[in-house]
Amino acid sequence: MTIIVVILILISAVLATSWNYILKKVINQGGDSVTLYWSSSIINLILFLIPFFSFFLFFKINLSGLFFAALSGFFMSFYVIFLSKSYQHGDLSLVFPLTKITPIFTLIIGIFLLNEDISPLQISGIFLIVLGAYAINSKKFTINNLFKPLVSLKHQASFLAVLAAIMSALYGLSFKLGSTKINFFMLVYLTYFFFVIFYTPFLSIKKNNLLSQFKKFKTQIIAIALLNFFSFNLVIIALSISTLSYVFAFRQVSILFTVILGIYLLKEKYGTIRIISSIIILIGLILVSVF
Repeated sequence: MTIIVVILILISAVLATSWNYILKKVINQGGDSVTLYWSSSIINLILFLIPFFSFFLFFKINLSGLFFAALSGFFMSFYVIFLSKSYQHGDLSLVFPLTKITPIFTLIIGIFLLNEDISPLQISGIFLIVLGAYAINSKKFTINNLFKPLVSLKHQASFLAVLAAIMSALYGLSFKLGSTKINFFMLVYLTYFFFVIFYTPFLSIKKNNLLSQFKKFKTQIIAIALLNFFSFNLVIIALSISTLSYVFAFRQVSILFTVILGIYLLKEKYGTIRIISSIIILIGLILVSVF
């Protein structure tokens, strides 16, 4: 992996961390998470229009590709719903790392549905991810608190974050299958298009909520959209230079960035435990993704 790829991924990770931080901060200020993300997604959809039509001139859309784009958009809509709802009930430094344990479910799906092999290092990675995800729900590293995370996992924030990770795995699987049927960039845009369609019914239309939320948080909504858009495109550029496993693994450094932002800027509690737990999750993700 070249220095250029490393720089691209690090910038992408910082941008991803930033838009999640802004989203959580706006939610703390009374913003509606579903409406906020939907508004930013519409902006992203518009930003993708010009390159999409450019690709449309050279690549055809077939029914199988369209099906997997719709399926990816469906799972993506539930991923965002669970993510945004979990932010309403829990801290950024708790929710974000838990939503990134996706490789556990991806690996399980790959083993049982795609007959993929699993290496000893990947098994070790799964153990570390589970350990980190369990520990991040702790308040103290003591014997008396050993089983308390089991109770915490029942709470809405942790439960919804894990559901988001499962939806992300299903979204990733359908997207992977779709990428063999249709041009990658067109698949991205069509997935986004279907995502907006499936996501829209979750909007609250009471008291003209959409318009009032946009007026109140328009700067933040535009920032979330732009940060999300450029973060994603930097990953696409990195993927064109390096392999998927290395890009995915290295980008997970966003976990640590996000936890630090949550603790030091949003003043969230249990900083030491969450930083240590996020590092454990990060190591586990690297083992699962690279080896």
